[in-house]
Amino acid sequence: PDLDLGELLKYLKRKRHLAKLYGQGTTNFKASKHEIKKSIINVPRDAIQLGFQHLDGAKVYGNEVEMGLAIKTSNIPRQNLFDVTKLWDLKNPKAAF
Repeated sequence: PDLDLGELLKYLKRKRHLAKLYGQGTTNFKASKHEIKKSIINVPRDAIQLGFQHLDGAKVYGNEVEMGLAIKTSNIPRQNLFDVTKLWDLKNPKAAF
């Protein structure tokens, strides 16, 4: 069956101890890296407010500005969140840092 994100978030809010097992993945949902898309801010922000603590992104997704705004507008202290990214410069891993 299809999983409805809204229903999952409501369920996890009722079962807060389970929320830490889930992460909010992100990807590039926009045509241009130069636009700021409100929906990319809203979904992770709402997930954070419902108890998600793990955000998964990557520079290549082009949504780092939105992820930062989601964290900032969630009113949850940054130190309570795990914001994970990926390294893409496989030819020079040290430069990826």
